[in-house]
Amino acid sequence: MREEILLKLGITLHLSGEPLRAIETLGKFRRNFASSPLRAEAEALMAEILPPEMENFIAKGEDLQAVILLEKYRELLIRGDGKWPFLPKLAKAFARLGLFDRGCRVYLYMIDHAKSDDAAESFYLPLASLYYDRDEYTLAEKYSKTYLKQYPKGSNRTALFLLRLRSLYKLARFEEAAELLQDKQYPRSTKIELMATQIYWELGDYNKVIDFANRLGDRGEAIPPSGLLLEAEALRRLGHAKQALPLYEVLAEEGTFGDQATYRCGQILIAKGERVRALKLFTDLVEKGKNALWRQLASDFIAAETY
Repeated sequence: MREEILLKLGITLHLSGEPLRAIETLGKFRRNFASSPLRAEAEALMAEILPPEMENFIAKGEDLQAVILLEKYRELLIRGDGKWPFLPKLAKAFARLGLFDRGCRVYLYMIDHAKSDDAAESFYLPLASLYYDRDEYTLAEKYSKTYLKQYPKGSNRTALFLLRLRSLYKLARFEEAAELLQDKQYPRSTKIELMATQIYWELGDYNKVIDFANRLGDRGEAIPPSGLLLEAEALRRLGHAKQALPLYEVLAEEGTFGDQATYRCGQILIAKGERVRALKLFTDLVEKGKNALWRQLASDFIAAETY
C-alpha cells in the first residue's frame, strides 16, 4: 500500500508541474521499494521527467544543477533509449564548468550513436575545438581530419580546416600543414591565410609567407598586423629591405608590433645611410617603447654610436 501511495504521489507531482519534487519522490520509491513490481513504472516516469528538467536547468544557466541531476541518476538514464535532445547543450554545460573531458565524451557519444552521418556532422567542430582548448592537439587534428574526409563539402569545412592547420602548427608538423595548403581547393579565409604565413615562416619559405599575406590584399582585405609583420620580416630576410620599410612604418604607427617595427625601420635606415633619422627612431623607442627587448636593442645602438 505504501509503495502505491508513493508512486501516485510522484505521478501527481509530475502532473501538477512540480518535476523536481516528483523526481525526489520517485527516487525515494526506488530506494525503498527496490523489488516492487511497480519499480519499472516509477523508473519509466523518472526517465521521462529527467531530460527536460535537466534541459531547463541548462537553459536557466544552472549548469551545475543539471550535472548533479545527471550524476545522481546516471544509471537510470544510461538504461534508457539514449535519445536525449538536450545532449549538445549538456556537452556545452560541461565545457562551461571546466569539465572538458566529460564534454568530449558527450560529443563522442553523439557521434557514435547518431542515426546517420548527416546527424553526426554538427558534433565534430565542438568536439575538435574542445580538444584543442585542452591542448590535446593530436586529437583535435584527428577529428578535424575525420570531418574533412567524411564531409568534403560540409558547412563546418572552413572552421575545421583552420583548426586542423592550427593543431598541426602546435604539433610542429609544419610540412603536413603546408601539404594541405597546396591543395588548390582549400577553403579561403583571412584566418587560414594568416595561419599559412605562420606555417611557411616556420619552414623558412619566405616567398610563400609573402604570397599568402598578399592573398589577403588581393581579395581587397586589409592585412592584419600579424600578417603584415611576417610579410615585412620575410621581405627583409630575402634582402628586400626597401620594400619592407613602408610595411614597418605602417606597423610602427598601428601599435600592435610598434616597438619591433620601429627598430626594424631604424635598422633599414642605417643600411641606407640615414643615421640621423635612425638615431631619432632609436631614441624615441628607448624613451617611449613598451617592449624591453626592442628598447634594449635600441639603447645598445645609441650607446655604440655615442661611445
